[in-house]
Amino acid sequence: MAFSLTTIPNRIHKTFANLRTGIVLLILVVIASALGTVILQRPATDPDKLSQAYSPAMLRFLDHVMLTDVFHSWWFLTLLGMVSLSIVLVSVDRFPNAWRFYARPYRKTDSHFRSALPNKVELPINDAEAGLNAAERAMKKLRWPVERIADKKEPALYSERHRFSVMAVYLVHASLLLIFAGGIIDGAFGYSGFLALHEGQTDNVIEL
Repeated sequence: MAFSLTTIPNRIHKTFANLRTGIVLLILVVIASALGTVILQRPATDPDKLSQAYSPAMLRFLDHVMLTDVFHSWWFLTLLGMVSLSIVLVSVDRFPNAWRFYARPYRKTDSHFRSALPNKVELPINDAEAGLNAAERAMKKLRWPVERIADKKEPALYSERHRFSVMAVYLVHASLLLIFAGGIIDGAFGYSGFLALHEGQTDNVIEL
């Protein structure tokens, strides 16, 4: 099989647009965040406390792999960028189907779909029209919106509330992207500093 450069972007897209890839990356971000919480971090921790908490060899190792400054390390920012890319690609790939389901919901199910439902009750009735009328009255009593589906063979009722919940997952994705963007910006450009002032004193220089 001949190698083509055009297959590389396709493979990258296919990999990051996979939901499993996003879940794995998200788990890695959680693990890295936990390490950054458990391990003492620079520069918030005093150097003397770091020396007391870890042996010299261990401290050199932690500094080398940037575990003493996880949230500003290149590998953590790379993880955030990769999981953000995965969320964007997964959302883009699945949005057409989600919008189609939101804009044009299935108002009538077939027999195969109904037979696969885990929770169902079948009630024998003598008159289909009377059964539909009774069901419609019961649903209206519960203040459910009801729409009658006209079908000579299988007349049915359709009811749905809060259809926008189908798109709720994209609000979650947008929230995650906002959080990760804040982490990337802080890790790449953020800094911490101190400014000690006595009464009546002014200064415009901070100590990093």
